Amino acid sequence: MSSTTTLANAYTRQPVRAAESAKLRHLRSGFLNVFRDEDAATAVEYAVMVAMIAVACIAAVNLMSSTARDSFQNSAEAIGQ
Repeated sequence: MSSTTTLANAYTRQPVRAAESAKLRHLRSGFLNVFRDEDAATAVEYAVMVAMIAVACIAAVNLMSSTARDSFQNSAEAIGQ
């Protein structure tokens, strides 16, 4: 290969590297902004709150269902006697 081919390859690679570097910087800054953004923290807080409410609702339904089952069982036994 001649030296002009090597120089041409070197010249064509540099703008590609600069473009990749700019893309990586943009990606990195966007990624870091997610952690700095307070709206993202608020979304996480709401997600945790919704999860806690869901757990409380499931527990309440389980408790009420077993109480209702026992009540209906007691009624059925009383009617049967």
